[in-house]
Amino acid sequence: PPPGCALREPRLVLPPANEPLYLKHRPGEAPAVIKPKNRVIDEDRLLTAKFKPFPTTAREKKECQAFLNARQILQLGVNPSSMEFGSVCVHADVKKCFAVSNDTDQPILVHVNTHGNPILARTTPPSQVIPAGSTAGFDIVLYMEVEQTYETQFTYTVNGHHSFVVPLRAQAVPVMLSLSKQRVNFTFPGHSYQPTVSEIITVINPGNNPADFRIENQSPNFTASPASGTVDAAGSEEVVLTYNPGQTQKHEHQMKVTVVGGSAMTLSLSGEVDEGVIQAKSRNLDFGPIAAGLSARKTVTLANTGGAPTVFYVDLAEMRAKCPGLSLTPDKGLLMAGETLQLTATVRSERALKIDGPLMVNVRGGKPVKINVKADIQIPVVELRTDELDFGSAYLGAMATRTLVIANTSAIPAIFTLDLRKFPEFTVAVPDELDFDDEEEPQTKSPQLNEMSNNSDLMSEPEGPRVRFRVPPSADGKLEITYQPVALAQHTFELPLTLQGMPTGSVKALRRVVAAEAIKPRMLMSSAAVDFSKRVVVSANMKNFTYTQDVTLTNCDDKQMTVDCRMKGQSVDQGVLRLEQVVSNQQLQVSKSITLRVHFVPRSDADYRAKLAICLDGVTDKPYFTIEVKGSGVFPSLGFDRREVVLPVVPTGQVTSTTFYVINYGYDNLDLKYQLPPESSAVPLQISFPQGMMIGVVKTHLPVEVSFQSKKSVSFSAKIDFLDGNGNVYSIPVVGTTDSCTLSVFPFLTIHKDSYNLEHKAGKPPMAHQNSEIKEPYLSAEGEIKLDAGTDAAEAKKRTAQANASFLCECAVLTKKESVQSFLEWANINMFRQPVVRFPEDLLETKGRPLIDVIEASTGKTVPGQSRKGGGNKREEAQQLLSAYSEMLTFLKSYGALVNTVVAEYLLPFESFQRLFMDGKGGMLEDQKPWYESYYSLVSGATWMALLYQTVRLFVLNRLTPKLLKTLPGVNQKYLPANFVYQGSNCYSSAEVVLLQWLTYHHAQISPNDKLTVSNFDTDLHDCRVYASVIMSHIPSTRKSLVNLRKTDGSSKALFDNAAILHASLQSLGVDYCPSPQDLCTAPARDTLLFCVYLFNTMPGFIPKATVTFEGRLNDAVQKHIELSNPSNKPLVYTVRIDGTPEFRCSETLRLAPRDRALFPITVAHTARATAEGQIFFIGERTTGGSAGITMVFNLRSEVKTYRRSDTIVRQGRLYEAVSIDVPVKNPATDTEKEMTLSILDLTAQAGAAAAPAGQQKAGGRQQQK
Repeated sequence: PPPGCALREPRLVLPPANEPLYLKHRPGEAPAVIKPKNRVIDEDRLLTAKFKPFPTTAREKKECQAFLNARQILQLGVNPSSMEFGSVCVHADVKKCFAVSNDTDQPILVHVNTHGNPILARTTPPSQVIPAGSTAGFDIVLYMEVEQTYETQFTYTVNGHHSFVVPLRAQAVPVMLSLSKQRVNFTFPGHSYQPTVSEIITVINPGNNPADFRIENQSPNFTASPASGTVDAAGSEEVVLTYNPGQTQKHEHQMKVTVVGGSAMTLSLSGEVDEGVIQAKSRNLDFGPIAAGLSARKTVTLANTGGAPTVFYVDLAEMRAKCPGLSLTPDKGLLMAGETLQLTATVRSERALKIDGPLMVNVRGGKPVKINVKADIQIPVVELRTDELDFGSAYLGAMATRTLVIANTSAIPAIFTLDLRKFPEFTVAVPDELDFDDEEEPQTKSPQLNEMSNNSDLMSEPEGPRVRFRVPPSADGKLEITYQPVALAQHTFELPLTLQGMPTGSVKALRRVVAAEAIKPRMLMSSAAVDFSKRVVVSANMKNFTYTQDVTLTNCDDKQMTVDCRMKGQSVDQGVLRLEQVVSNQQLQVSKSITLRVHFVPRSDADYRAKLAICLDGVTDKPYFTIEVKGSGVFPSLGFDRREVVLPVVPTGQVTSTTFYVINYGYDNLDLKYQLPPESSAVPLQISFPQGMMIGVVKTHLPVEVSFQSKKSVSFSAKIDFLDGNGNVYSIPVVGTTDSCTLSVFPFLTIHKDSYNLEHKAGKPPMAHQNSEIKEPYLSAEGEIKLDAGTDAAEAKKRTAQANASFLCECAVLTKKESVQSFLEWANINMFRQPVVRFPEDLLETKGRPLIDVIEASTGKTVPGQSRKGGGNKREEAQQLLSAYSEMLTFLKSYGALVNTVVAEYLLPFESFQRLFMDGKGGMLEDQKPWYESYYSLVSGATWMALLYQTVRLFVLNRLTPKLLKTLPGVNQKYLPANFVYQGSNCYSSAEVVLLQWLTYHHAQISPNDKLTVSNFDTDLHDCRVYASVIMSHIPSTRKSLVNLRKTDGSSKALFDNAAILHASLQSLGVDYCPSPQDLCTAPARDTLLFCVYLFNTMPGFIPKATVTFEGRLNDAVQKHIELSNPSNKPLVYTVRIDGTPEFRCSETLRLAPRDRALFPITVAHTARATAEGQIFFIGERTTGGSAGITMVFNLRSEVKTYRRSDTIVRQGRLYEAVSIDVPVKNPATDTEKEMTLSILDLTAQAGAAAAPAGQQKAGGRQQQK
């Protein structure tokens, strides 16, 4: 074609313009709104300060009604622009802050309008006047009662003209609480004698609002406290559940936990105790008539006729209400099967009453024992046979005596108190036949260490005597009351005589007026009596020696007088007492004096008395004054500053020494002789005299230093004899111990920790080496241990004045409160059958029964001296108890216990010690009594602790041998550290070295790169890494929780953090003994040693004994049983726990009766094809009166072998046509997401292959079946 005819020129077409003209307000659209800006303010933080709701001044009213322009509106700020409450529990107030900021230059009035919406009805305040530059907060309160999603809004209006909408959204959900346990099984701990046992559960609130709960359907056997409460948002509340078995043995119950606004929960409770059968051999206690103020005791015997250990207890409040004045000792306890126990019932009342009621001895899990008690406490019938007590007029310095006769006409004794403390010029003499020993109220009590103080410098007003005396039935009692005036005064008062059980002055027959007057004498005497006290007997070769005292007589009359002085009495006739010069008709001028010198020459150890009569102006038949002259003769003797010498307990090979003082009583000059014990070859005592051996009048206290050294463990008790020139022997016991065991020597090493260091070289035993001089310790008045540096004279004087100072310091270490408590916690679980909670009170009240049970169980023999009947009085009972303790110590010595430093007397209660040794009949010197009055409480507690530690050393620690270590489960003999030597250490026994080697072995297994050799029981263990290695080595599943333990820098925080992790891990294992985190990282060696012994005995039980294999079935449960038997004659209780995959399930507790077998079921339910593995732990719980069963662990393993179809889906299809099948897939887990894998198996071919004969299977393993 011609050019230009083939193609047409293209035309470019513009797209149509469909854009309207820009307008500020487009037709058909809502007008644009200018809104306040958003501000960043925390909506969860309420603004508590609120502004006034309305304008008050005219200017404010005008400004709060003004229209705002666009610029002013943009100067306002709000937060939030929309409110999201999220999930909110119903029936709960939830508050958020809606804030409005005013950045304009004038105030504004803001109204919040909820438009009557009930869920926002509690919003406050409705309006506020917001000043310029301020921010106001409105509390938007949301309260919903129905579970649903809420989408609503509220409006806020500025100055009544500008309104803005705030959308609000919230999801109402039910109140959700959870319980830490939904099933609780109650068992009584082995150390509990209480009628009830409690468990604590926690009510947890995971929500963001407080929630109320109520626990309903409580029963007499199961109670909850508190029964209702409120759990704060994201908080928890503890509830104490208490089980009281009463008289029956097995209980099951369900409580309902109602949640206000939520779903109720069920709390399943169960409890079981052994049946208790206790009978009393006598069901009647008839005390008969008893005098008020006196104690009467009778015994009742309880017998356990059942087949299980049984706890008994007395409701003290009920006993006081039904039998006032009655007490029972002990008031609770444990009786083994077939055992009997004697209870002591005591009746004492200060008033008249009759007791006729039942004493109920409750039995846990059995019927109570009813004992009828009768007593008639009476007020005796008494009267005074003395009509008046008129002393008349008595001269100053003279004495007037009257006899008081009291008649008791009743058939019971009468107890009186004569209190003359307000009248120091009157004294009273009580004859021996009226002496009254109040056994329930000893006159003095042993003070605690922190109560000791030195009050010798305090001045106090003089007091008269206060005496108690006893008038026998149908008898008369006579007392001599003496008036000796020291000042011119008249006395008229009612005789302060009180009959026990009656108020003062209420007995008319005892009311008498005492009258006396002191008048100025014609003569004054320097002393109203001459008392020589105790003086050493004057021998025949001491012709010119005599003791003298002077009495000065002064004429205070206004005229001259004639004086006659003579002494009368048998002692005067014997020449023992005499006047140096007889005064006869001697003239004494006014204001002049004469001196009478009285001589005393005792010839034997006897008491001497005489009367010195002073007559005036020739009147000799009636002396003007009569002065009593008395004195006692004693032979010269030696004494000591203490009853026994206690040498410090030191490591073997170390020298132990102390200094005591020999005291001279009457020798002029004596060259002291001594004699060491005959067994000195076996006990090489050394004795020295730093100040020589001469003792006399000038040097009355002679220091003696005794020392001892032994390279072997030994404990001894010996006597050192001191002789005077006449062959008299004065002996003092010396006790000492040297040992290579922490439980023996830790007091010494604690006191002198700066003077010793521990060294452990490879191939050599651990040794404690002295690196500096040992300073002498003493105990301060505050109970603190001080060391005498030797430079301070005052400190040296304090140490010297304190007898047995080093022994007292060791006592202070032994009785340290934290270590005593730690020991009791360990012993109550591992040793004592009867728990000891109050130390040493529980041991004193039971006469050491918990310890005796341990000794008898360990030896299989009866401790001698325990079957004696009670004595007739307190003194005889104390003597029998002392004999029993002495025989017990002898019994322990026969088994190798180092208890010679344990003095049997110090195991007694202070009242018993006082009656035996401090009442004047026990031979204790007066100088020694203050020491015991001050320190007996400390010494007694330390003696009990030393005995307990030696018992542990003998029967617990010594069982750990090298042979046992090599055969211990979890120990491979080939890899045991070779640098441990069991013998030769001076501070560790062979058993302790075994422990150190065991700890080192397991730490090396877990941390092979940490070349730590555990050589002590404190610093090497305080970071808890060694403990963690032991636990992980035995229980590998604990690695996850213990892997966070790290080497520390030694700081207290780092150590505590490690200890807290270890403590949590041990608690999760359910072990029955676990020190607190603070104790784990700071405890001294003696405490950590006990914990290591516990781990040594416990951890091997956590090594699996076998593997229980299951052939699992998918979507179905398979059950197997473990057969367990109890070969003992006591029940066993186990807590059961499974660690591992959740497919395994079992019961949480197992109880085995004596000589019983049980099949314990374990169920595995597979929800996936993966192999399930775990471990089941049977952790023994200590039962009442018994011991805990050994811990047992078994591995669990299950593989899926078969399947159970969840469903069968049937579909029909044509040949060669595809059919779509929907398979429902459900996540078996409710709390986590699961990744599912789908696989298709031709079960038809598998079934055909299994059914076809051999050789008929087609290639590929498939066989078609119709």
